[in-house]
Amino acid sequence: GQITSSPNVENYPGIASVSGSEFSMNLLDQAMKLGAETQMAQVTGIRDEGEVKVIVTPEKEYPCRSIVLATGVTHRHLGVPNEERLTGAGVSYCATCDGMFFRGKEVAVVGGGNVAMDCARSAIRCHAKEVTVIYRRRQIDMTALPSEIQGAIEEGVELLTLNAPVKINADAEGNVCGFVAQPQIISVYDKQGKPSVTVANKPEIEVPCEVVL
Repeated sequence: GQITSSPNVENYPGIASVSGSEFSMNLLDQAMKLGAETQMAQVTGIRDEGEVKVIVTPEKEYPCRSIVLATGVTHRHLGVPNEERLTGAGVSYCATCDGMFFRGKEVAVVGGGNVAMDCARSAIRCHAKEVTVIYRRRQIDMTALPSEIQGAIEEGVELLTLNAPVKINADAEGNVCGFVAQPQIISVYDKQGKPSVTVANKPEIEVPCEVVL
């Protein structure tokens, strides 16, 4: 799962520090010692035969009494340069998971929804030095609840609106050191009265940060 991409896990009870990949292998080893069996195969279908359910793969069929779907999820990526390379080196997708690493650091949160506000407020509560929310539209256009936005502001979060993501910069040691954004301006309004944005005639800006959420 996603835990395998975490360089360090330090918020699991009873474990001081472990890499995500080692942690996941320990979970697998424990399950197998308790009697679980593993099969590597691509599931192409599930067939319902009353009390018996059948998992279909190209090589074999597996009859069983019940099925648990645990397919996991994938992160929603920004798609900007250096994002993938810096994952685990300052790029994070979970403030709750990685919050302990934010202490004393400058954090940039990209987005304008409730999740972005939650990440920003979580980072503040984890004693981040400074937290900036970067959003490509105006504050009034944010999809987060007004109470969430106001709450974030009252907790010390700064809002940098009308700035679109460009890329993530790294220092000489390969860690996040800044987030580059392109200023935007309001453009055409749609039928629902929602404005689009377009590139402003201004140079790109860099927001100093050590963490990008």
